[in-house]
Amino acid sequence: STYNKKLVYVLNKSDLVPRDILVQWLNYLRKFNPTLLFKCNTQNQKGNLSRMSGKISKMEESAIHNTSHAIGTEELLNILKNYARTDGSGGASSKGTISVGIVGFPNVGKSSLINSLLRIRKVGVSPVPGFTKQYQEVILDKNIRLIDCPGVVFAEENEVLNSSAAALRNCVNVDELGDVFTPMQAILDRCPQSYLVQLYNISGFKDKDVSAFLSLVAHTTGKLKKGGIPNTDMVARSILHDWNTGKIKYYCRLPMD
Repeated sequence: STYNKKLVYVLNKSDLVPRDILVQWLNYLRKFNPTLLFKCNTQNQKGNLSRMSGKISKMEESAIHNTSHAIGTEELLNILKNYARTDGSGGASSKGTISVGIVGFPNVGKSSLINSLLRIRKVGVSPVPGFTKQYQEVILDKNIRLIDCPGVVFAEENEVLNSSAAALRNCVNVDELGDVFTPMQAILDRCPQSYLVQLYNISGFKDKDVSAFLSLVAHTTGKLKKGGIPNTDMVARSILHDWNTGKIKYYCRLPMD
């Protein structure tokens, strides 16, 4: 790049996407930069966090989706150690020191990735977007320093922080959204009605009708106000949480050439 920085794509939360789609994105992105699939450790203990070794591309789908272990750590560590040996600039060096910035949208698992590499919970994590407020430097080893960065929202997107784009990317706290119906409409525009009907165990409704959908879910889940009026605001926030935590399965296919 212009600033002579190496770039590695880490596709975190890889267990939320079907394996065939993962492989397609992996092959596509590797045309531009080193790319690997990653899954952070989801175990609850405060001590050492376990990992699974081996190339993701050769692992069975069940290994990605049915384990709480960290996956992809060894591959990422090998890439970083290789950059340290070449001082990060492509020139030969005897074990240079490199700083690695972990950069991405809010709540994509940057701090969890660092903890998985360290194999211990050293950096605070939270499901709430914006939990990391400032840069934190963590020493991985004597040659590699990791920098945990606050979530990045690019300048051109600041004007839509409360829009569906920011909400569906989990860039803002759903509980603090002023407008929950616009992002709900975006979900209905993306997901087939048949899928949502099955997921929430409701009857069919007019296609892409947000009010009808929220009312049905409210009655099914018992989220009602006095007089049996559906609490559509509460239901909408609950469904947006489902979207951001992966209960609602959605993924993007490769861009068309």
